[in-house]
Amino acid sequence: MYTIKIVPCTDSWYWDSDEWKDFVCEDFDQNVVIVGNRENAGVEEAEWWRDADRVSSELDYANDYEDFLYALEDEFPSNTLQTIWDLYLNDNMVNDEFRFEVAKILHPELQLESGTIRGSVQREWAYVYYVNGSVDLDVLADWYFGNVLDVELYDENGEYQECTTLPDSTIFSMRFAKGGNYKADIAELFSLSPDEIIIEEDS
Repeated sequence: MYTIKIVPCTDSWYWDSDEWKDFVCEDFDQNVVIVGNRENAGVEEAEWWRDADRVSSELDYANDYEDFLYALEDEFPSNTLQTIWDLYLNDNMVNDEFRFEVAKILHPELQLESGTIRGSVQREWAYVYYVNGSVDLDVLADWYFGNVLDVELYDENGEYQECTTLPDSTIFSMRFAKGGNYKADIAELFSLSPDEIIIEEDS
């Protein structure tokens, strides 16, 4: 009889190395932008976000539209810059929401979305801007805030065999899936049948 233990993941390597991103989606840095609060570091590597930030920053130095156009006309079409200038005159504030609107103007080929992710305590929250269809926000929240679980396999002698790490939301979905079989789903992670395993969960 095998034993499967489900315990909180304490391996900081995932986050120290940024390896956690690979468990969230493909090409994370180009698909997802996270604007963290003061408690958490953000992720702002996507080229479409950097373009929006650079264009938005020029607004601080422009006395009028001609200044703005002169600074950026070699990189972006004048009608696009006019749209952004008009947006700036309307909003008169350069913040992350504004940058997101600028990103959508600069990159109409991308279907960009926004959302908020939250962790398990009140201080854990962040704004997310992302390419539609690239990421599951529940999975993102779990990995970003460290709410992930180690599913560890031990043989009949109690010897450790292997481990898979899953976000809390995935375990939750497996446990409460309508018509699902939680024990069978957990066993399948290790190509076992449900009658071969005992599940122990950290309380």
